[in-house]
Amino acid sequence: MDVSGEMIRVTISLGAVFSLPGEETEAVVKRADGLLYQAKETGRNRVVMDNRCFLYTSLNVDTRHCVS
Repeated sequence: MDVSGEMIRVTISLGAVFSLPGEETEAVVKRADGLLYQAKETGRNRVVMDNRCFLYTSLNVDTRHCVS
C-alpha cells in the first residue's frame, strides 16, 4: 500500500463464522472473536473459519439456515 509516497505492508487476520438457527448475535460475535484470536496466534494473513455449515453440506443437510 502506498501512503504519502512510502510503501507500507498491511496484514489481516480474520475469524469467520456462520450464524446458526436461533443463535443470538452476541454468541455469533463471541465465536468469531475467538477464531480471530486463533488466527492471530498462528501468524499473519490468516483466516480461521467455523466450518459447521461446510460439514452440514458434506452430509447433505439443508444449509439454507447457514447465513454468513
